[in-house]
This record gives sequence, C-alpha cells and structure tokens, in this order.
Amino acid sequence: MKTNDPAAVRLGTECIRVACFSLPFHSIVYNFNNYLMAVKRLRFCNIYSFLIECGNIVPITFFALRIIGYQGAWISRVVSMLGLSVLAVMYIYLNKQGKSFRDKMLLLPDSFGISPDHEISIIATSADEILDLSHIAIAFAMEHGADKKRAMTFGLITEELSVNLTEHGIDDGKPHNINARLVAKDEDLIIRKRDDCKPFNLTEYYRHIQENTESDKELSLSIIMKMAKDVKYTATFGANNLIVRI
Repeated sequence: MKTNDPAAVRLGTECIRVACFSLPFHSIVYNFNNYLMAVKRLRFCNIYSFLIECGNIVPITFFALRIIGYQGAWISRVVSMLGLSVLAVMYIYLNKQGKSFRDKMLLLPDSFGISPDHEISIIATSADEILDLSHIAIAFAMEHGADKKRAMTFGLITEELSVNLTEHGIDDGKPHNINARLVAKDEDLIIRKRDDCKPFNLTEYYRHIQENTESDKELSLSIIMKMAKDVKYTATFGANNLIVRI
C-alpha cells in the first residue's frame, strides 16, 4: 500500500484477516472442481465453475454490502467458499455409488457407455477381496468371446494388480476403499481400478525400475506392463485411477 493513512491500513488489515478464513475452503472448492473434470462429470463441473466465478459470490456480495456495509465484501468471500464446500460434500454424499461416504468420494462413473451385462464391478476394502475377482475375470473374458489364452492373461493381470496394490497401496494400516471394474467394450477387455490408497503412479514407477535395472524385484509389475495393450494412470482428489486394456 502506497499510503500511511491509518484508515486505509485498518481496512487493508481487515480485508487480509477475513480473507484468510476462506483459504481452507478454497482448497476444497478448487480441488473438487478439478476432480469433477478428471472424472468427466462435465455438466456439474460447468455449473460448479459458474457458481465459483460469479453465480454464488455476486448475489452474496450484493446483499452482504447492503446489510453489513463494506465488511460484507470480505465476509461474502468466506460465506461463498463455505457454501460451495458444503455443496461439494452434499454432491459426494448423494452420489449413488458405494455404501459409505469414503466409497462415494471416488465418484465412480455409472458406466463405460455399455450395457450392464458387459461389465462387473466390485467395491472392496482389501486387496484380498479384489484378488478373488481374478477368477471371475477369466470366466468373464471367455463369456465375451476371448480365447483361453487371452482370458488367462486377463485374469493374471487382474491378480497382479491386486498383488501390486498390496505391496504399494495399503501397507499404511489405514482403512481404504477400492473399486475394480471389468469391462468388455468393442474389441478390448478393460480393467479399471480406482482407490483411495497411497498415491502410486504405476507407469512412472515401472519406468524408474527399468532405468535402474531393478525389474526382477517387481515381477508382478513387469507382467502387467508387458502383457497389457495400454496402461493409463491419473491421480485426482486423493484417488488413484488406473485403466488397463488387454
């Protein structure tokens, strides 16, 4: 501030102090908005973005200025961010996927654009539960036209993903939620895994062990990466997202 006027200093100080109360909510709001884009909830993402930029803050500021005075300009920012944070929690809570709130936080998509008979989905809290899915994966693949060799590959990769999850994701002693989905779409067999375990970029880690000649130490990971057609990993809003195509 290019002034020593006491009134200006006081107003500036008030602004900064009040604005600080909105910072925790900023983190929730903008991370949630980015997460909506990542999981392709685009319609609600557009609505939420509009509320962030003007749809929420403008009317709140207008009425706060009329009721409280100049302090309403600062307080309205806190109220706006708090309201948007509450909206984010409500949206997650009302999400139909999952039984617990931690399940719902994964914001799982309803489908891959296919009919229900072309997919199997399981929500689990341990790698052992996901491990059981490997047996189902073989039968699922054969039911959808895969030969025995490809079906066994599909089941093996499903199993190795569970092994990998045990070694790198859930060794922190905390409760976790894991969603695994088997999908048959067009000519592809797909394994989609989303979890709230420790962040672990499978593709980057595999690149690291290849560069450091440590591949023998990660046999399960080598099996996944060498036998899969395509592996994509993203991390958003505290969730690991992995799609493997066979």
